[in-house]
Amino acid sequence: MLAPESFGYRFEVSKLRRRAHGRFLSRSALVVRFEQDLLDEPLPFPLALLQGSVVLENLSQQKIVFGQLNQEPVIGQLFWSVKEVFEDGTQRSTSDVRVLRFESGFSVEAGGSRAIPVTLPLAVPSRIPVLQQWTVTGVTMPVHIVTADGEVTRGVPWIKETGLAVPKGYDQAVRDPATEMKKALLEGDLTRFSISRYLWLADRLKRGVSATPSHPIVDELLGFLGSHHAIFDAQIVMTLEQVTGLIRERSARAWKIWGVTRQVKREAGRGRD
Repeated sequence: MLAPESFGYRFEVSKLRRRAHGRFLSRSALVVRFEQDLLDEPLPFPLALLQGSVVLENLSQQKIVFGQLNQEPVIGQLFWSVKEVFEDGTQRSTSDVRVLRFESGFSVEAGGSRAIPVTLPLAVPSRIPVLQQWTVTGVTMPVHIVTADGEVTRGVPWIKETGLAVPKGYDQAVRDPATEMKKALLEGDLTRFSISRYLWLADRLKRGVSATPSHPIVDELLGFLGSHHAIFDAQIVMTLEQVTGLIRERSARAWKIWGVTRQVKREAGRGRD
């Protein structure tokens, strides 16, 4: 049925329709993202610049017009941040922002894209890191958008992009941090351990893995306390805290005592069986 002329919710329905259209555009039709340049040779580590393009993609099946000819250009803000991980396990985070201007009154064909080259300077490291993890995102100011289905004024959503950079020869630590962490402990490679430890713990946090003293890696970590002239001890202790959820004196000695006590309790428990 058609709504009568006196339909009292016409304004609310119109507003809901505009919101629905906006959600359709933001989720299905167009996005903005940063795309790092792919080079034949890896860049020297640590990275001093992030080189790439801000890409506006038309994901719909129809041409979309952005902005109005001879009017103000499409303007956005680009945000980027870098987390640096150092060999001793400490971290530093830096961030920056830049205004970005697209041309005014341009169109992008169905399935096409428009790219703007950008070079993003990174803060000079206070010391040489073993890992850099960058994130690039942004916002676009409300812009007039025209499609075959109608017109709307809204911001263009950005997809957050992230990436990693590590020294040459340590790519496997990125691909398989759990295995590489154990390999580093065996070989006495502190750089490999610092990279893989950070990524392994970050993955646990992302997946929401709960802390527990019964995790199989706890005994392995305890067994390496004091090895290789104790170069791993500080990071092993911090890892034990995060994996077990226990807070003890932050020293290898305190955790060794805890490990021995736990082993005694286990053996006593087996003796009662």
